[in-house]
Amino acid sequence: MNYGIDFTGGTLMKYGFERSLTDSQHSTADVVAQTWVMLDEYGLSKCQIQVSGTTELLIRTATQDEDTAAQQAEQVAGGLRELFGDRAGTPKVLGRDLVGPVVGERLRNTALLALILGAILILIYIAIRYEFRFGVAGVVAIVHDVLIVVGVMSLLGAELNSEFVAAILTVIGYSINDSVVIFDRIRENMRLYRGGLFAEIANTSLLQTMTRSINTTVTTLFALIALFFFGGPAIHAFSLALIVGIA
Repeated sequence: MNYGIDFTGGTLMKYGFERSLTDSQHSTADVVAQTWVMLDEYGLSKCQIQVSGTTELLIRTATQDEDTAAQQAEQVAGGLRELFGDRAGTPKVLGRDLVGPVVGERLRNTALLALILGAILILIYIAIRYEFRFGVAGVVAIVHDVLIVVGVMSLLGAELNSEFVAAILTVIGYSINDSVVIFDRIRENMRLYRGGLFAEIANTSLLQTMTRSINTTVTTLFALIALFFFGGPAIHAFSLALIVGIA
């Protein structure tokens, strides 16, 4: 896996401007996109960019050396001045913090624990609400969807960061939502067709809920595709992971 800055550590640089970075003609997405292009020219393509308020910009890079980070901070300040100086004034370095690999490893372990704990809680809920075998089936469906997303994103070389974890959790939510709808229909049909074969009842229930599942998936994909193409490079990996997981 290609772990991102969140999980490997790096440098957080905070810049402040005299005036607002955004206006009626320049959105937050525009600011992030322009900053990303500038950082890519400086060889800092592995970075995260966030606009804080209207006059502050947060940039995370993979640099873990203090001297190199100091040089990059000044270099980036010069680039930001060229990009936004006329509109927002001269940028100032408000702070620079180094996040070591130990902290990154702790965040990675916490994210993994959150995924495992979520799967266990889902298993318990469905086992109580329906049957234990339904709970197992729901968790298997979740694992299947998550493995597909992780596998595809790994092949594409995407970074595993906090946004990716958020995408995985969203995919889990969609997966279990579809599973619950199917389980509910199976339970209704088991009451309606008492004595029938479980395999036939399950197949009938799947056919009855298929139209609803397809409509929900297609509608969501429209929004995600628009987000992927027009949301800027900062959320490409997030939106792509959702597209793969939901499709």
